[in-house]
Amino acid sequence: QQLLDRDAPRGVLAIEDHLTSMTRSGRFGISQVNVVGISGLINWGTARGLVGMDVSDREHILAHLRRASPGTLFLSRPRIALTTGGWSIFASFPIMDSQDRFVAVGVGVMDAVALSRSLGDNGSIPGRVVVLRRMSDGAIMARSRNPREYLGRQANRDHAILAAARHAPS
Repeated sequence: QQLLDRDAPRGVLAIEDHLTSMTRSGRFGISQVNVVGISGLINWGTARGLVGMDVSDREHILAHLRRASPGTLFLSRPRIALTTGGWSIFASFPIMDSQDRFVAVGVGVMDAVALSRSLGDNGSIPGRVVVLRRMSDGAIMARSRNPREYLGRQANRDHAILAAARHAPS
């Protein structure tokens, strides 16, 4: 909440600096962090020139604007980001104030290709491919080989692996 306030204490500036530094270094594959108000406009972000951009039509924002529940994380299917031009996954969560009122959406933007490269052995074992799929619809989130060819591709919800995973213990 304090990131949205104009008169933020000095500690918040340290948090902003840390988030900005983390995105510049690509730590954890994170390329951007944003705070989006309930109007759908970016209020704060680690990338320049984004404040005021309307993102109210994005899947990862709509998931919260339609029904914000504290602690609910949403992962978008991979898509080409407008600001970077690269494959990205948007992880978003509702931000609540001290009275548990929904006030904003926090968004972490991850480089899907960097995430894909970190998954596997880069082909050192013939025939082995590591694939990370979203359970809700089977969308390929990351793939250890040829990620650009597969990211964002529509998947069969009834694929045998997905069906087995849905029935497996957590």
